[in-house]
Amino acid sequence: MSDAFFSGYCVRSYSRSVSSMSPAFTIDNYDLSQTTYPVWTESRWSTISLRLFIIPTRKHEIVTLVIGILLLSTSFVVCLILRY
Repeated sequence: MSDAFFSGYCVRSYSRSVSSMSPAFTIDNYDLSQTTYPVWTESRWSTISLRLFIIPTRKHEIVTLVIGILLLSTSFVVCLILRY
């Protein structure tokens, strides 16, 4: 993609990794017939995917809040006008 068509920016954010293995498999000599820890497995996926949750800028959050307040206020006014 050419720089003339794409202007992006980097945002530092947090990432997290979660193990999908039951503690029953990590405990030495654990009796799998016990019900203390449930035993589950994770499916093997054929494709690797990524979900990206972008953290909005402060300006974007404020604009979203103001638009929401204006929409809420307008809705109340319209409801009051239609009711009386």
